[in-house]
Amino acid sequence: VGVSGQDANGTQGVAEALNFGNFDNIDITGYKWADINGNGVWDEGEKGLNDFVIYLDTDEDPTNGFIRMMTTENDGTYDGFYSFQDVTPAEINGATTLYVYEGVEPGYTQTYGGYSIDVASGAVVEGTYRETEDGNFGNHMMEGANRTPGFWQSTLGKSLYDGDPDNQGDANGDGIPDGNKDFEEEGWSEEDLLIKYGIDLEGGDGINDHFLVWDENGNGVLDGDDIALTFEELCGWVEGGGTGKRDYVEVLQRDVGATFLNLLNNSSLAGSDDVIMDGDIEDSYEAAIMFIMDNEMKGSKKAMQKDWKDYGSAAHNELDAYNNNGQVFDAESGTFVQTVMDGDDLSKQTAQNYFDAEDAYELFVA
Repeated sequence: VGVSGQDANGTQGVAEALNFGNFDNIDITGYKWADINGNGVWDEGEKGLNDFVIYLDTDEDPTNGFIRMMTTENDGTYDGFYSFQDVTPAEINGATTLYVYEGVEPGYTQTYGGYSIDVASGAVVEGTYRETEDGNFGNHMMEGANRTPGFWQSTLGKSLYDGDPDNQGDANGDGIPDGNKDFEEEGWSEEDLLIKYGIDLEGGDGINDHFLVWDENGNGVLDGDDIALTFEELCGWVEGGGTGKRDYVEVLQRDVGATFLNLLNNSSLAGSDDVIMDGDIEDSYEAAIMFIMDNEMKGSKKAMQKDWKDYGSAAHNELDAYNNNGQVFDAESGTFVQTVMDGDDLSKQTAQNYFDAEDAYELFVA
């Protein structure tokens, strides 16, 4: 209540009664794009990507909470747009720095993006479409399409390597491919893997009837301690001796069988006429082969225990992670990291959006 003759003045620069403060809310916008060539630059012909998650946060960990989250979308003109507009002091809750980062999407490498801004009245970050600048994110899809042993022992999986060129993609066992599939987007080889990468050991007629699962000197010919398997024998390896309890040899045969088929399939997807060994798992693949050759006649887990402990278990762990998740062991970090696309993730809308962007880019550069 006012009193006659009494002055009431607020002090400049002091947050106190009689003074008023206003904060101009923060605006952040930008885009996420498909970095098809993986060079970290938003090039002409590269499109935005919808359905990827972007976070606004006071740290870089969404598991402990975040301010806002948005899925990228079309802004009326371009794909890949996100927006955090009118971010208020109440949302910031005393933080002095804001972080903008993307959610982890398996199978992609971030080639550009991830940034922080100092909290200030009226701060604005505005990523412009097709500009490599703060506000924007670039992602490149990992190569390949690794599948599990379970996939390779399924009817569909077997149709890709059984030597029959007419049943590729048959999931029902009737010899007829199912639907009008885009093999690249499904992560399947269009050519039967036995026909493309096998060798002819039996007929001498040029018809491939064996897979060279282990080619020690890399000459493409069965010699020395090489291992060649028929389609049926490779199926047996992938099945790991059936549904009963597996011994260590059967465990590693299952790992090697699936890894071998993933290498063939990925080589075909890459357009290679030769099998490309993934250098990240080469040592584990060789160790698994050595274990199989050294232990297949021992007959019991007990007899195999020492070799399993010495090197078999480590080989299994890496090949299992490679087949199931596209991961390899990174010695520097001591963790498994993804290096190859997991075939199961190709069915996600994010992957289909990337393929659409890839098709558009190929048309642009053609």
